[in-house]
Amino acid sequence: MAKADGTVDIRKIRVGAVQQRVAIVAEGLADGETVVTEGHLRLTPGARIKPTDAPEGKPGKPAGQSTDKPGAPAKPN
Repeated sequence: MAKADGTVDIRKIRVGAVQQRVAIVAEGLADGETVVTEGHLRLTPGARIKPTDAPEGKPGKPAGQSTDKPGAPAKPN
């Protein structure tokens, strides 16, 4: 999970369902929190990131979703 200070932290979540490569998070995230969807395997707690919007249809942003919604994915610096 990306924090407001530009760093990341590990968060345990529970996935409720997966359909067509889209996972629904049932527990572990609050509304509006930002999740790292690319490069997360290289991150450690406290690492600095530079958030970016995912291109439409890519992981982290289903096709047709507006770009002004919170929760855009983040990429490591």
